[in-house]
Amino acid sequence: MKLEPYTRLHLWLWKHRRVVLGVTLLIVVAAIIISSRIKLEENILAILPQNDRIVDEYRYTLHKFRQIDRVYIDVGIDQTNTPVTSDQLAAAADEVYAQLSANTNYARILYRIEFGGQQKIVNYLSGALPNLFTTADARALASKLEPSAVRDYLTVMRRKLGGMEGMVLKDVVAADPIGMSSLVVAKVLPLQTGFGDAQIVDGRITSRDGNHILIMAEPVFSSSDSRDSVRLVADMLRIRDQVQKQFPGVHVAITGGHRMSVDNATLIKADATRCILLGFAAMLTLCITAYRRKWMAIITFLPSLFGTLMAGVVLVCWDSHLSAIATGFATIAIGITVDYGIYVVYHLDNGVGLDRVSAGRIISRLVTPTFIGALTIIGAFVVLAGSSMQGYQQLGMFGAIGVLMSAAFALLILPLLVPLATKKDLPQLRFTGWMEKFHAWQRRWRPWLLLGLVVVTVITAFGIKRLRFDGDITRLNGITQSTRQDEALIRHVWGGALSMTLVVARGTTADAALAQDDHAAAVLAGDTNVAGISSLASVD
Repeated sequence: MKLEPYTRLHLWLWKHRRVVLGVTLLIVVAAIIISSRIKLEENILAILPQNDRIVDEYRYTLHKFRQIDRVYIDVGIDQTNTPVTSDQLAAAADEVYAQLSANTNYARILYRIEFGGQQKIVNYLSGALPNLFTTADARALASKLEPSAVRDYLTVMRRKLGGMEGMVLKDVVAADPIGMSSLVVAKVLPLQTGFGDAQIVDGRITSRDGNHILIMAEPVFSSSDSRDSVRLVADMLRIRDQVQKQFPGVHVAITGGHRMSVDNATLIKADATRCILLGFAAMLTLCITAYRRKWMAIITFLPSLFGTLMAGVVLVCWDSHLSAIATGFATIAIGITVDYGIYVVYHLDNGVGLDRVSAGRIISRLVTPTFIGALTIIGAFVVLAGSSMQGYQQLGMFGAIGVLMSAAFALLILPLLVPLATKKDLPQLRFTGWMEKFHAWQRRWRPWLLLGLVVVTVITAFGIKRLRFDGDITRLNGITQSTRQDEALIRHVWGGALSMTLVVARGTTADAALAQDDHAAAVLAGDTNVAGISSLASVD
């Protein structure tokens, strides 16, 4: 009798099974080593579309001004019964700054605007005062020129000149005897900090009500560097806990790209692990319930494991970082590719009195439907691979390779691991009897079942009108409740400063960039949805 092509292939693989299984084991070990080099990409910007003009400009702005890599620390008075004076609040802020300064991972920390630095600002901007001077400044200057105001200001400065800061302050008083520099510093502050609703109290950036002090820091590495960010955030949280314990009634809030990246990584890993374990447990329970030989439930997952490892090898060769979206394939693989293992193991476990020829014929009947089903799934993943978003590209590539390799392993290698049931008096598996009864039932009630299906389809179709696409990228940014509360506090205290929009004007020359900036400022000034604009284009 002439055997089918697959049956002949199966018999050849069985004859050389030791070599085939040995080579497969070596491939798996090598794939594990190579796949371990994959790094998880927690940066939320990595999921944005590639080669998009708006996105590219957004990335350029963040790269130039490093807003996403800035850490915001608010040292404020907690709303408790413990009273906190302004001096205690300042001491707490000083302690936070001192401990941050001891960490070499910060390139710059903005805390106090010293008088020496203020003098440099005044000298630099002195030539631009006519451009900066406005009608509101004229009214403020008029009050400063009042004899009583000048007398009070000089009295305060005389007292300070006798203190420790006198060595630096003497040059500032000589250059600015009426305190006119405060008009300029107030315009520089929003650009230095990104916060318009702030004031300078004893050199510290303080909220309008005086209950909060702001500290900003820029680490030497980007927020996408997860390994260093974990240590940095752990150190910041240690400082927070220590300061809050040392100064009762003081609350320290921390937010920024580094903390959010760490939260993203933590939540992604925890959620991926939870989904994988739940999916594995559900499939394992189903297989144990269905099979006659319970231990074969374990080898059913080998195609999924092999396909995932092969996809990981391809991904390492293509891109060393794995997007958070692509990690979802680990759970998808359990639900999709495990089917191929179930097809093979169930049919071989259900067969009785089998030999290798009859086993090959059973599996040969599964080849066509298995690969047709696999190709339809691969087609869907290939569509994702053509997306402009890197996360979807990785998911498409990861899924297509994983499904193909899982199906191939299930049809070629897995039958070599399943021992045949040689006894002829074994009953069929329970699921086989159940399915025969189900098909007999649905044949009797098929017209009513089809009618019910049409009715349910029509009813659920009305829900399409309620479908909306959410374009808010922050909803993809998974953060812990503690981080969310700190961010909300800073947004509330500093006038929604974290929601400020940064407009960058670029040009081939400085004059061209300034002209673009003036045009943008004029357009925004006429927009009723814009509450305020902070710009220093006139001094560039």
